[in-house]
Order: sequence, then C-alpha cells, then structure tokens
Amino acid sequence: MMIIGVGCGPDLITIQAARLIFNARRVAGSQRALDLAEEYIQEDCQVEVLKDYSRLNELPPDTVLLSTGDP
Repeated sequence: MMIIGVGCGPDLITIQAARLIFNARRVAGSQRALDLAEEYIQEDCQVEVLKDYSRLNELPPDTVLLSTGDP
C-alpha cells in the first residue's frame, strides 16, 4: 500500500502524487480525499470510500491510500 497526501485542495496535489494516482488500479480514502483527487482518478480504477480505518490492513497491497493532512 502506498499513502499519498492530497493536500488541502486539488491545486495543492504534487505532480508526483497526481502521477501515482493517475496510474493506480485501486484507490481508497475518505470521500473528501477522493473528491480532492477526482480529476486524477481514471474511470477503470477501483475506488473505495473508507469509513472504517481500522481495516486498512485488509486492503490489497496495490492500493493507493489517499490522505488529507500530513500522512
């Protein structure tokens, strides 16, 4: 799993983070984090809205986890 910070808004996502999100096959995060990164998430990407972070260890290893704040 890779954790990517999505900053405070779409204009604050780094180029490297945008590239990793764009190339991801699976993306997970809070609805807010997913909304911030929406323009970089591909249509065929599996997206999971997380409400229970206690099960992070159950996510597939190729998941890109989006985080707001300082990951």
